[in-house]
Amino acid sequence: METAVLTIQQQGADSWVWKADPSGNYSTKSAYDILLEAKRGETDDGPFVELWKLRIPPKAATFAWRLIRDRLPTKANLRRRQVELTDSRCPLCNNMEENAAHLFFNCSKTIPLWWESLSLVKTKVAFP
Repeated sequence: METAVLTIQQQGADSWVWKADPSGNYSTKSAYDILLEAKRGETDDGPFVELWKLRIPPKAATFAWRLIRDRLPTKANLRRRQVELTDSRCPLCNNMEENAAHLFFNCSKTIPLWWESLSLVKTKVAFP
């Protein structure tokens, strides 16, 4: 949507203008079009099509989707949503802010769990 320059005039009545419609009048259709446009930009789930096809429990697929999209209720995400927290540090290591990247990839307390889980499924991981 474009930004218009408005001139404040001392004479004349105030009026409402709906910028999403050329007429300046609100319509349900123009509001719906704005929501559709926002939704199109937000839900680019193309890469996740394969995730939904995997033969895994729906809860696991949903969790993976939320992790990748950074939609888990970590302290960092809660704080971003204006939830008041007394401490935003990781409750496991108490060193860094609790966010998904830290919890699942960097926390000194969870990294050993990932290595253990790899040994349980007998997966070999090669590092460059």
